[in-house]
Amino acid sequence: MCHAGSMTSSLRDTKRAATRRALADATYRRVREHGFDGVTIEEITTDVNVSRRTFSNYFANKEEAVAFVPVDRIRAELEEWVVPEQADIPTAVRSVVGHLMNSGLPLLLAELDRLGRSHTPFGPHAREAQWAVWEAVGDRLRAELLIDDPRERRNLAMLLGALYGIVSARLAESEEAADLAAVQESVAEVFTWLEPALRGQAGAPGAGGVDRR
Repeated sequence: MCHAGSMTSSLRDTKRAATRRALADATYRRVREHGFDGVTIEEITTDVNVSRRTFSNYFANKEEAVAFVPVDRIRAELEEWVVPEQADIPTAVRSVVGHLMNSGLPLLLAELDRLGRSHTPFGPHAREAQWAVWEAVGDRLRAELLIDDPRERRNLAMLLGALYGIVSARLAESEEAADLAAVQESVAEVFTWLEPALRGQAGAPGAGGVDRR
């Protein structure tokens, strides 16, 4: 039987999440068009029809609101991803990264990088958001593959760390617009380098994959 208090709390949480997302999306949309300095918090709150105090309840500043958007969108995309049957760690990582690539991950990361370059105070927020994206990927993989063994966790961390590093480096190399083709090429190279090594570990945990049936 449902309790009224639990239902009220759930509705309140849903409303708060919707308000946070609306404020972040409005900030992101305006900043992309006008830049950080060309946008006021009053304009954002007018768009969402809330007070400035409400904005402050969710975000400390515009930079924090903008950084929320890509992480939130990637988490939503991760909920849509379905892990392949009998997937070992490399197969699952390749699958989820392919899903995110097709869902616009390179564009989101490139936009973070562009905004960080054009507005120095946003730089730390952009880097934190980029890492949070890969952390979210790792969280989903650990949950789906039931990864508890320390060696498996290290293998996953190594693969995700390499992907984070190479994607970040590729974005940093581009002086203006990011070369998305180069980013995708570099992602493929990471798998080429590391996949055989991970699969070649004799008796390595996770080598047999997880039966999804």
